[in-house]
Amino acid sequence: MWWHALIIMVLGVSLSYLAYFMGSAYGFNPWEGAGSILFWYSVVYLVFRFPLRGTLTVFLRHVKSGVGVVAASLYVAFHLLLYGFILEAILTRLYAPTFGGVPAAVWVNTNLVLPPTPLNALLGLSYNPSITLSIPPIFGAVFSLYSISAALIIAVLVVANIGLIREVGSCSLGLKSRVYVGLPALGVALGASCCLSPPLLLALVAPVTAVVTYSLPAYYATYFTFPPLAMLALYLNARSTLKIYWKIRRETIAH
Repeated sequence: MWWHALIIMVLGVSLSYLAYFMGSAYGFNPWEGAGSILFWYSVVYLVFRFPLRGTLTVFLRHVKSGVGVVAASLYVAFHLLLYGFILEAILTRLYAPTFGGVPAAVWVNTNLVLPPTPLNALLGLSYNPSITLSIPPIFGAVFSLYSISAALIIAVLVVANIGLIREVGSCSLGLKSRVYVGLPALGVALGASCCLSPPLLLALVAPVTAVVTYSLPAYYATYFTFPPLAMLALYLNARSTLKIYWKIRRETIAH
């Protein structure tokens, strides 16, 4: 039953707050790690259980195709890398200028957001646990459960949109059905770029802008706002594409 996810979500937030009193604020705190895993499991479950239930069905129908596998894999990889650069920049500014100055390694952290308050415990769930990949001197990225969850949700939306567009294009109304493909296809491009373009630009210009500005607010805005905006854009595009599909089906039956 779906309500179990709400109980698990509350438990995850509670464990995140309990972590302040049951372990270290730096390094790896198992209470924080467990709380974050429970919280993001609940979020992803509820997203696919309610608003994206139909979208998940379409995704499962099309992900088996070569196009679906390639689209999902490329998007997840690209999203994680870009937002890994963004989160690495955030944590470097929050905790220490030498955060990224380490030898080549992979490690897991749960750096708690201080001081210990319920709001900071909730904020910490967006960072923790953080999986850091360091390949000096030029590469460093941090992957969080938030960015991983966002990548999976958006990948499902991208594949579902592509699948619906292919279904529209394969309808038997010939040129008319092909014309209908244009706007949904543009919607997928705009929805995906809403999430990818700002992080890419920020990652490219950050070394230059860091000389003249403190860009932490820009990193925060990119990290927290653009994935949900992309989800919304792709969700609305999938709904409109589905309406177009059923309209063509009705016209096909009428003919």
